[in-house]
Amino acid sequence: MSDAPAIKPPQAPDDPQSSSALAARVAGYLTTGAGHLVGTATIFALSWMVLTSPETRNLTVEALSHGLLSQVQVEIWLQIGLSACTWALGVMAFHAIRSARQRTPRLVKARGTVIIETLIVFPLFLLVTMGLLQLTVNNTAGILTTLAAFNAGRTLAVWHPEADVGRNGVNRAMATDKARVAAAVAVTPVAPSDFVYSMNNCNNHSEATLGPKIESMTMGGHVTDVSLNVKAHGNREHLTVSGAFDQSSFLSRGQRKLNFAYCATTVTYTTSGSEVTARVEYKHQNAMPMVELIFGNFETVAGRAAFYSTIEREFTTTLQIPPLTNSPGW
Repeated sequence: MSDAPAIKPPQAPDDPQSSSALAARVAGYLTTGAGHLVGTATIFALSWMVLTSPETRNLTVEALSHGLLSQVQVEIWLQIGLSACTWALGVMAFHAIRSARQRTPRLVKARGTVIIETLIVFPLFLLVTMGLLQLTVNNTAGILTTLAAFNAGRTLAVWHPEADVGRNGVNRAMATDKARVAAAVAVTPVAPSDFVYSMNNCNNHSEATLGPKIESMTMGGHVTDVSLNVKAHGNREHLTVSGAFDQSSFLSRGQRKLNFAYCATTVTYTTSGSEVTARVEYKHQNAMPMVELIFGNFETVAGRAAFYSTIEREFTTTLQIPPLTNSPGW
């Protein structure tokens, strides 16, 4: 008889053990994938909640119900992608820290090499992290600038016909400034809060238009203090992660942010037949350290020298023709 070992026949595809192992593996992949989806959705929701105010979120819902979704689909998908990248960085950092704690004594001699590799990789890791955070803020600013164009268009739909007939002293400059205030309200959540307001720092400032909005915010509980925790213009002390996401409540910083948003926003418009097209340009300040010069150009906006990203959006809507019999509220 031969002493050769017996060869086990291959398991049949319907082997219970093989099937259960495959099912467990698939279940594990599905569970892990679901966990990553939940993590990405959480990062997406948190970034939106942190960077916007309740009023902006309500206004966004209203704008989406009027068809604004078609104009922000790319930005929403980009925001989801950025959230996924942020989550992935967090997962990789978690696994790296956990594996470092589980190293065996045999790796003691390699510590010097590990330290050198860490020193090489860590700055790159920080650069990518800051870049993702800055892109997230900038993309949110893009969505809000689209909302600003929507606000400006609706405002001009009411006020341009009044300026066209010259009723009650309304002119094109006044209609444009009212649209500018409406646009500034939309981008206020992403405007810097450490801003000293001065009429001389703003172009084409109109206290008659911006003043009532500031007063309404005061009546709504906002703190009327435009110099709280202010830093000097033109320095780099504002380049912090916490500063980029703001450190105080919206009630205490809202008026300062609105003042800067107004100064950093420009609105122009054209009419064609029964339609008006509002164009909004917003200068968004980059506030993340290490990457601010990558995403913007050095400019001085309202007396504040920094690196700014220029965001442009437009929105077309139908004019209110003929004008209402009663004059619009001021």
